[in-house]
Amino acid sequence: MLEHVDDLIATMKELYRIIKPGGVLFIRVPHASCCTSAWADPTHKRFFVHRSFEHFDSRFDYYHFKTDFRIRKRRLHYFLYEGVRNGVVLQRLPLWLNRLINGLANISLTTQAIFERLLCYYIGGFEEVYFEIEAHKT
Repeated sequence: MLEHVDDLIATMKELYRIIKPGGVLFIRVPHASCCTSAWADPTHKRFFVHRSFEHFDSRFDYYHFKTDFRIRKRRLHYFLYEGVRNGVVLQRLPLWLNRLINGLANISLTTQAIFERLLCYYIGGFEEVYFEIEAHKT
């Protein structure tokens, strides 16, 4: 639902305020390269990339939002496969190829950046990006 909020910064500050120290947020949001889930929905106000939540981690300290979420995990998710999804039969790519793309894209932050900036235009874009971020409070 974070793609729908008017003020992401205020939302993240509030989540940080109410979460217990060491509490973890599990976030799944549309990836900016996906035309079917991100751009097709007119109620979406923003899209995300693999570095989006670094802005709320004091180790990166870009904007001083007074939050300190530590990114524990981030993954690009590619979902263009054959099978059934939401009752619709998809016949685009074999499942093994979908898994291969996900595996290669998520080897490291560098491969995520390469797939995000270059290769997504050739493979059709990533549907979502997944984060696990932990509240670091002293």
